[in-house]
Amino acid sequence: MIFPEIERDFLRCCRRVGPRHMGALAALGVEHPKADTDDKHRLPLWGAHAIEVDPNTGLFEFSALPAGSRRAAVIVPIGIGDRSDVWWIHIDDLVGFYLDRPDEWWLHRGVAYVLGADHIEDAGLYGAPVQLLATPLEWLQAGGIGAVVLDWRLCPAHEFGGVPSIEAATRDLAEHLAVRHAQTAQHLPITWRGAA
Repeated sequence: MIFPEIERDFLRCCRRVGPRHMGALAALGVEHPKADTDDKHRLPLWGAHAIEVDPNTGLFEFSALPAGSRRAAVIVPIGIGDRSDVWWIHIDDLVGFYLDRPDEWWLHRGVAYVLGADHIEDAGLYGAPVQLLATPLEWLQAGGIGAVVLDWRLCPAHEFGGVPSIEAATRDLAEHLAVRHAQTAQHLPITWRGAA
């Protein structure tokens, strides 16, 4: 499902990025297209905005409080990007996290299971392994190359079907995905009519 307002929200987050945000992420090995004067047409991979997380749903909303009164979360689009263009083909959802807790994140609409669906699709098309990363921050550090499981309720066979293999960044991540795959593997009883 495509939410057109998500693209507007992400554009607003991109416009809020300032030198403080760029410096904090650059110190962690993440660049921002605005900081790269040689390539002014790179696809923006992140923005910044104050957020509030709903304790009941676990989803975030953008804070209505004035900028500067709350710390900003890093906001990453989830969708299909066109690396030869300056914007996204479509954005389905957003993921937000704080730099001091990169292993904890929240979705905005709750419709995405993975970040990096275009990487998964390319891996299937070209017979390459999926590079599975642990956090959205690691995805940013990799320049938007790879995939991150955002919601472990996913069905790995559905999300990663058609790829030759998955190379996880850590053993724990590989084991977690293998356990989830075993939990969701559907064994269909298949018979033929002549068996009766």
